[in-house]
Amino acid sequence: MPLTEREANLFDSVEFNYALLTALPIPVCIVTEDSEIFFLNNPKFGGESRRFLSCDYGKNGWRLSPEKDKLLYNISQTCREKGERVFMKGTLDICRETNESAIVAINAVPAKIDNRNLVIITLEDLTEIEQLKGLLPICIKCNKINDTQADRWTRIDEYIMHRSHADFSHGLCPDCAKVMMDKLPKKS
Repeated sequence: MPLTEREANLFDSVEFNYALLTALPIPVCIVTEDSEIFFLNNPKFGGESRRFLSCDYGKNGWRLSPEKDKLLYNISQTCREKGERVFMKGTLDICRETNESAIVAINAVPAKIDNRNLVIITLEDLTEIEQLKGLLPICIKCNKINDTQADRWTRIDEYIMHRSHADFSHGLCPDCAKVMMDKLPKKS
């Protein structure tokens, strides 16, 4: 559906484009021909505001390294070579000092701006989704989950609450309520 003249005029406004960019809930960045990377917005990534510290800080800013930033480097190079949109999913190092990483979906689109071959990249954090999709070792009797990160068995509600934004509300199902009622002393 084509844009109306009024809608098209919005994109001529720097203020509108900036507001649109900052409204996006996912990080957006530009990668230059010499692998400099500029983050255009700073949304919350993975539930908290994060900086991508795996990049090297060079003379003019952050620069992707083919060895240290393989995923971002490779997708930007592939996108530039093909001259078309590229999608990849993989693990991205967030911080070298803590060995923190995230499972991400990356979209890269080539953009020629001022005779420069740039790549615009969006990053979507899939870590929680991927963690919750996997198999969970669960006790057949008490339903606790073997939390290998904490090296202990954890209640399922605690496990999920620590790995997602989900909250729980507790109640009794009809079967458990009946069992509990049957255990109560009867009035004579």
